Amino acid sequence: PPYGEPALRTTPVSRDDMAQAYRRVLEYVPMSGERDDLDREFPLYTDGAGRVRPSAGTAALSGALGSRREALAQAGVRTGRARLAVETRGGDSSCRYCSHCLDGCPYGAIFNPRDAWRRLEAEGGRVHRGQYALAFSEWGEGVELITRDLSDGTLRRWRTRRLYLAAGHLSSARIVLRSLKHWDKPVRVADSQYFFFPLLAWRGISRDVRFTLAEMFAEVTNPELSERDVHLQIYGLNRIFADT
Repeated sequence: PPYGEPALRTTPVSRDDMAQAYRRVLEYVPMSGERDDLDREFPLYTDGAGRVRPSAGTAALSGALGSRREALAQAGVRTGRARLAVETRGGDSSCRYCSHCLDGCPYGAIFNPRDAWRRLEAEGGRVHRGQYALAFSEWGEGVELITRDLSDGTLRRWRTRRLYLAAGHLSSARIVLRSLKHWDKPVRVADSQYFFFPLLAWRGISRDVRFTLAEMFAEVTNPELSERDVHLQIYGLNRIFADT
């Protein structure tokens, strides 16, 4: 989901600042989700959202959580359908519920940035491949980027008005540190803890699951548990989890 206000508390931008960017992204990224108890703090930011058909297990769990909605709210827990970059509104790339989400969608229903790059090139945009980003520096009202050509090792300098750095947390940190010449400066990497916790039910649930991405989100805002919001993703049964 989009970041809520508590998650942005230590950043220089607010949720309102991000709202326009979310809406612009969703002009070309498909979104599946529903307006539910998550919508107040995690709105869809689009009127064209699709809907993932819930599995039997998700429908049963949703009903059980709905019957305990007030008690959960008092504990700071809100649940709803997952917000996913998945096409479910029809067309050749729409989800066909083949259960291969986690090992590679064969129909392109899950948004892939490569498709956006291809469209950008088809519309006349320039994509420079084979360049390894080294460092950047400000000049006048713009930015200069230094890259190394992977084919022959030569250095190239690019000047642009703006530079968006999105190379992952390790590579982005390395580029920033190299740009600032902080060769020996230690950096602490913040980590999001991941864990798997199986949910068991008294009544049997159909094992025929056709969609294996997250089906529900649970957001926990409870200072007695954590000073930060806790984000939980709920999946249906799938082969990868069962084999693990």
